[in-house]
Amino acid sequence: MQNIKFGNNVIEDFTVTDNFYNGITGLNIGNFSLVIYDNNNTDKTVASNPFLTELGNGNYRLTYTPISKGIWSVVLKHPLYFPYGKGGSSNVVDYDITTIGDLIKRVLGLSQENYYIYDTVYDEDDNMISSKIRLYKDNSSFGSTNNILQEYVMNATYVDGNLETYTMGKV
Repeated sequence: MQNIKFGNNVIEDFTVTDNFYNGITGLNIGNFSLVIYDNNNTDKTVASNPFLTELGNGNYRLTYTPISKGIWSVVLKHPLYFPYGKGGSSNVVDYDITTIGDLIKRVLGLSQENYYIYDTVYDEDDNMISSKIRLYKDNSSFGSTNNILQEYVMNATYVDGNLETYTMGKV
């Protein structure tokens, strides 16, 4: 199963051969029975705008655009060459490896790696009651506005010198 970022096309390559493994050329999408299912197992063939490209020597490429996230599957049949069908599945997601990498960096920052605390405010008992925190992609950018992953605001309240509430929110 392939992972596809939502908004991108799914590509399914397949080969059509005769009984002697000779590639069959000259076919078009109308020669096939095609059904494309979304995550709810609903036929979305027309909505996903499928098209077929002949690559040569009996090799073909089916391309379609999923209209929602989730597991999408294709069943492609030809009455002579593969009457029982060929199929494929794709996991359509709304993130990519860059997004995951940035999320991991934010987790590392929140676990106190490459972070910078500034604009600190203290009460009369020297308890920090507010500050701003920046998470950076690298430690060479500390204190600057370069390579910032995320900024946060921290607020705290104290009762009789003891921490009562503590909040941290994205800016």
